[in-house]
Amino acid sequence: MKGKSVTDLIRIDPALTTPVYRQIVQSIARNIDSGVLNKDDMLPSVNQIAAEFSLARGLCSRLTMS
Repeated sequence: MKGKSVTDLIRIDPALTTPVYRQIVQSIARNIDSGVLNKDDMLPSVNQIAAEFSLARGLCSRLTMS
């Protein structure tokens, strides 16, 4: 994740009916598939994601269960 900000890695579209936590998971998966994220890259923390997108930490905690 070097040189990449949370908003570079994750896209959230509030107009979609897809739950936000799924949009986050899908964004990360796309970045892995496209080679933006590599095997040893660290992902943003729940706290970073929650702060950047003004989300509740509880919602972001669902990411670890996905």
